Amino acid sequence: MKRYKVYTISICINLLLLTILAGCKTIQYSETERLEASIMKELPFHVKTLEWTGDPDFTTFRFSCSGYVSTPPDAEINYNGELLVSRTTVFEKPTHQDEAHIWRNVVVSKKNKRIICVDRFLKEGKTHGYIYVLQTESKKYPNLGTFHWDVSDSHNIESVGLILNDIRQISLKKMFNTKEEQSE
Repeated sequence: MKRYKVYTISICINLLLLTILAGCKTIQYSETERLEASIMKELPFHVKTLEWTGDPDFTTFRFSCSGYVSTPPDAEINYNGELLVSRTTVFEKPTHQDEAHIWRNVVVSKKNKRIICVDRFLKEGKTHGYIYVLQTESKKYPNLGTFHWDVSDSHNIESVGLILNDIRQISLKKMFNTKEEQSE
């Protein structure tokens, strides 16, 4: 009788352990899913979803918000492509974005060796935009890291500045295309 109890207890414990092991199975996220989740954590405002655009030069996402995002920009870009630097004084009051300007926020992540450039514009009172990711190659992102040098290093600021200028031109073209589609 004693053997039967020990045997039954042993089976119960083994079944319980198997159930726990099966339930604790770790989920392996893809490199793309890891990058997307990491980027969403670093954005200066909340975005529900990101949509990959398939841009061959940069990791680029398109986003839309259900309303107006009032987070102040780091810079504004007008229709002529001129860059207007924002938040230069403590006394500067935040303004409301209009449809004639792109608002830009730039996030430098030394930890992840990346720069995130968020260009957003208004369309029908809602915030839409593009997120450009300059990601340095790393063990975490061996395939999605498109730069062989550390983009977050301050020694590379001039090279990054040239890239951000190119992105400004890309955003202007995308904004004008969106405006033309809207008027048709």
